[in-house]
Amino acid sequence: MAIEIADGMMYLSENKYVNRGLIARDCMVASDLTVKIARFRSTREISEGGYYKMRDEIELLPIQWMAPESLRDAFYTSQSDVWNFGVVLWEIATLASHPHQGLTNEQVFEYVKDGGVLERPEGCPDRLFNLMESCWQFHPNKRPTFIEIIESLLPDVSLQIHVKIKQTGNNFVINFLFLSKGSIEVHQCFVL
Repeated sequence: MAIEIADGMMYLSENKYVNRGLIARDCMVASDLTVKIARFRSTREISEGGYYKMRDEIELLPIQWMAPESLRDAFYTSQSDVWNFGVVLWEIATLASHPHQGLTNEQVFEYVKDGGVLERPEGCPDRLFNLMESCWQFHPNKRPTFIEIIESLLPDVSLQIHVKIKQTGNNFVINFLFLSKGSIEVHQCFVL
């Protein structure tokens, strides 16, 4: 499931979008166990510089899942989405516990801004918690990319093939992503 979510987030990132509010409850699992990310209300296109900065928008955002730079400066990048993904991993590992339970939004705001992160879930494997911690690096440029996250999760995955089709004008771009234990291949095909 985690690799499916990372794949969806990689797709958003590659297409220059930030989600700004990835939460486990917004990840829908289909009968074939593929995961679709829902709730795109907070998704925004990022600028040429690779970020989205909130201006005068008033909206409810999931404080408990947000990265320090998003809380502090209303600054969003694919790397702040990686932070959200780390919290989603924590949700998966805790079987849907609510992050920062017992804290108010103001307390979470201060805690995360000051470098605080979620505690290791009971029984969480080292590899999974190490991945969570890498997603929660305070400095965004120290966090992994979604492709690096996918590569780190690959040893736990059997063969999967993902196909994504994007129309640009009268042309189509078809991306094939082959995931198997220990390897990842991306193939692209253009249809004119």
